[in-house]
Amino acid sequence: MGYDSGTAAGLMAGAFTESTVIGTAALRAIQDEAGSKVPVLGYTVPYAIGNILLTAWGPVVVMLTR
Repeated sequence: MGYDSGTAAGLMAGAFTESTVIGTAALRAIQDEAGSKVPVLGYTVPYAIGNILLTAWGPVVVMLTR
């Protein structure tokens, strides 16, 4: 999709929002390996969107399963 490897790795780490510990640990490992903070740029948007969707759609899913 045209992302550099650091940003793409951050995007993938941000996608693990179902377990903040895994996503945060993955981001830290990616930063250590890359030697820069560039992966954080890709981490923030998927993390925020994932948390918003989890909060917003949780009650909807519960209502649909009743």
